[in-house]
Amino acid sequence: MAIAGVLVAAALPFFGRSIGDYVGRGDVSTLTGRTEMWAYVVQQIKARPIIGYGYEVSGAIFNSRYFPIWYGPWDMGPQSSLHNGYLNHMIGVGVPATLFWLFIVLRPWFFVMRQNDDPWNLKPVFLLVVVPCLIHNLAEAAIGDFLGLDGILIGLFWALGERYRLLLMERAETERQNEISELPPAHAVFRSLKPQTFP
Repeated sequence: MAIAGVLVAAALPFFGRSIGDYVGRGDVSTLTGRTEMWAYVVQQIKARPIIGYGYEVSGAIFNSRYFPIWYGPWDMGPQSSLHNGYLNHMIGVGVPATLFWLFIVLRPWFFVMRQNDDPWNLKPVFLLVVVPCLIHNLAEAAIGDFLGLDGILIGLFWALGERYRLLLMERAETERQNEISELPPAHAVFRSLKPQTFP
């Protein structure tokens, strides 16, 4: 840590005044205008919570004459970023589709974290990669539909987690069918009716 501090202090003169301009930019209490913009976004979500405004056109809501911030980085139409991946989904496709998207994205990780053993070492991946990316998605539209650097990273690990979940479910079902085939016929009927549960 001390070496890193010395390197940062030594590099400051190379940046000149630009580092001060970068650190002091905007109003930090509003996350450089994000909180004011998010209030408008939430208001628009309440206006159309079911179907949203259209896939990948979320920034177009800033073209409304009722948008209170008429200057700054939100004048690029549909390409304007909402700086929040979850609000971005809700504006685009609505709240129900966003909840379904979250369910699909998080389902393998809930399954992995409920298992006692972890032969693929997915629990550390969840804690060290997935959770930080999900948090980062609160301040930037980072994950999206597995686009961009964070999105591709999450998408690759999601595919691993989902593959692991499907393999374990298939193995459990095979073991259950093998158990049923070894039971007496009368007992096998009742055993086959019992719903399969996973730990």
